[in-house]
Amino acid sequence: MVAMAAHVKLPYAIFDYSSHSGSYYPQNIYHDKPTEQSSRWSSGIHDHKQFIILRLDKPVVARTITFGKFHRSKLQSFSSRSTYVNLEKLKGHVCNLKEFKIFGGMQPDEMAEILHQGLRNDNEKETFRLRHVSNNLVFPVQFIKIVPLSTFGDNFNYSIWYVELNGIEEDAVIQSVIKKYNNYKEEETVRLCLKHFRQLNLTDVFHLLKRQSSVQLEHPLLTQLHQSLVVDGDFLMAENIIREASSCHLFKPYADNAEYSTVWRRINATTAGRYVESHAVTDVSLESDFYQYFVDSDYWIKISSNTAREGGPELLFDHQMCVDPKEQVLYVFGGRVVSSSTSIHNYSGLFSFHIISNTWRLVRNDMSAPIYSAQSSPTSTSRSDTSTPVQQAGTRVSNSSLSPSARLKSRIGHSMLFDPATRDLYIFASQRSKDNMSNLYRYSIDTEVVTEITEDFSRNSASDPGYTQRVTMDIEQQEFYVYSGYMRSKACNVVKHSLWVYNLRQDRWERVYENESRDPQYHRRMRHIEPCPRFAHQMVYDPTTKAQYVFGGNPGDIADPTRRLSDFWELRLVKPDPESIVRRCLYLIRIQKLRELCSQAAQKGKLVDGRVSSYTLCALDYLQNKVTPLVNHTREDEVRELHELCAHLCVSDETMNTLVEPNGRDYGTQFERRTRLFGNLMIYFPRDMKEPEGTLVDVVKLK
Repeated sequence: MVAMAAHVKLPYAIFDYSSHSGSYYPQNIYHDKPTEQSSRWSSGIHDHKQFIILRLDKPVVARTITFGKFHRSKLQSFSSRSTYVNLEKLKGHVCNLKEFKIFGGMQPDEMAEILHQGLRNDNEKETFRLRHVSNNLVFPVQFIKIVPLSTFGDNFNYSIWYVELNGIEEDAVIQSVIKKYNNYKEEETVRLCLKHFRQLNLTDVFHLLKRQSSVQLEHPLLTQLHQSLVVDGDFLMAENIIREASSCHLFKPYADNAEYSTVWRRINATTAGRYVESHAVTDVSLESDFYQYFVDSDYWIKISSNTAREGGPELLFDHQMCVDPKEQVLYVFGGRVVSSSTSIHNYSGLFSFHIISNTWRLVRNDMSAPIYSAQSSPTSTSRSDTSTPVQQAGTRVSNSSLSPSARLKSRIGHSMLFDPATRDLYIFASQRSKDNMSNLYRYSIDTEVVTEITEDFSRNSASDPGYTQRVTMDIEQQEFYVYSGYMRSKACNVVKHSLWVYNLRQDRWERVYENESRDPQYHRRMRHIEPCPRFAHQMVYDPTTKAQYVFGGNPGDIADPTRRLSDFWELRLVKPDPESIVRRCLYLIRIQKLRELCSQAAQKGKLVDGRVSSYTLCALDYLQNKVTPLVNHTREDEVRELHELCAHLCVSDETMNTLVEPNGRDYGTQFERRTRLFGNLMIYFPRDMKEPEGTLVDVVKLK
């Protein structure tokens, strides 16, 4: 019903706002007047407390939001042969929203986040899809809150020029959505009550509410687990339920979405060859020669003395290459053309080299003419623009006419990867002239279509923009691994030690590790544990062993700018698999049983008639044969917990009593501990199987 409903423009009014500056009232965003400087809302101050709340005429399903931008009326253009580019389209405004969040809900004080994005700094309208489904349920909204987070100019007030909302307002559809939404809220309220009563051990009230409401708190398997573990204390049955859950692959979703942790290993290696600075080659007569190396025979051959004369690229530096092994094609993209003039920045396009026939082909040119400094004048022209328009993925909706800035630019300091399964090239991050680009593009070899997957990695990952990051890819997992780089921040340029993982299927960034410590003593201590921050290094990925290998680079040593690294590291990213989750669950269950055995031994006494009591022997036997084999000795918390319980079993009765409550065995305290254990086990189960998150107590707020 919702899928078939028509989308219309949704009327709204300003409900509330944080502040405004001068005559830049929030009501100005009603009108799309892009050439009028004053037709905008501008905040009175620049902080994270600024907002605008829009009230729609009635409840709707909001699907998209469109932002207009300032557009100077006077146009400028230049020509490169027969190609005309509107320079004014590339110009943005310092007050445009670089980052913002949008919230939606039925009440102004009860709203959920429905978008976290940022605008491109140009004058083209942008439309974004709004989240309108939660827990497989379409939800209505009547209030929209826009929260600016940053602008393109430092410390400039936020400005919004125009806002348009589109969605569904058809009465029959909205009434159905509201009814299902209210039923969901009522059911979730009952489930929270059931969870609350069960946690308080109010068994009679729990069963009465469950029987009369006919609401299911959780999956029957988890109800059985709660009964065995928390109520009956049947730990063996609880273990069997965990194994049954694993056999049904219930732990796989958690394992797939778990966070990575890093394991570094330094490898001893020797180096060969030399490094030539890019500015040094202009003093030497060099041509764009091309060589092939045979690994098995340790033999070099010269394929070409000058690739440019054979239809290939000119003499380049900081370009990227990758190979299509099936078709035996080498792809070369980007890089700057070496020139005798340091004032001209000419970038190379995308070339392919057929290895078998030794032939070059220009796939696509750079999208624009050479970039000249203020002191230079054009002395040559680039080849005509053959750029392919970009199709935007994710929450940004493509415009029918894209600006030149949205096309694939040639660059330096980027990474390029080839996916043999889909025959796609992935191009990530870069520098072009003074601009640092943090985008991720996919270029289809067969269709020649360019898709912008991520417009700004630094915004999605909350990392500073930069270039010379090194990227590898796991084809099977469809994951990119982004390691370190030279970062551009507002304060200064730094070399940051960081590692990010991007999941292409889920469109999700995950920060695995980040450390920008510049303390030389720290890196001296850690030199055998992890590599120091660097850029312009090399990183390759072995899909067979799932290991990354990192070599060399520039540490950005201010005291010694010529210093280069020659260390070699292996990096493994590890995350829990279903088997390790089962081990962890069984460990938690057995450690709880051991605690209860220790409590029982403490109450009965360590010695009976001068001999070790049977309760203590039972606890020691369980510790030795059931708990110790499950301990993961790489986890400090498990090792520490094991040592504490061992100590409690081996010291006096008085000390053992500190393990339990002063009143001895208290059913309520034991029940609470088992309840906490049950909650810890629920972390590994799918969300739609378990009791609702949150507590009933959180609903109560002080007025």
